[in-house]
Amino acid sequence: QRVEPHTPAALPAIQATDEPPRLQFARWLVDPRSPLASRVAVNRVWQNIFGRGLVETAEDFGTRAPVPEYREILDWLAVDFMHNRWSNKHLIRKIVSSRTYQQASSTDKA
Repeated sequence: QRVEPHTPAALPAIQATDEPPRLQFARWLVDPRSPLASRVAVNRVWQNIFGRGLVETAEDFGTRAPVPEYREILDWLAVDFMHNRWSNKHLIRKIVSSRTYQQASSTDKA
């Protein structure tokens, strides 16, 4: 029995073409109209830098996941990440040169 490729119901469908299914999936994954992959990548980098992601559950961006507390930042960085050819170097530079990163943090020394 042949299984046809599909995406989860909450996400846009893959547009059928004459291309091999893996290439169709790769194009769908990085399509600017569906920035899920870039949002996940940005959240992971943010989490590595700050110790906490913009999304509470880094493994679950699904429909039942909590809404990101700073959604505007996540979306803006995700679009910028795609426009800069998925460059981690550019993304990290953007984050560490931000006012957010440059703010002092304090810890309670117990």
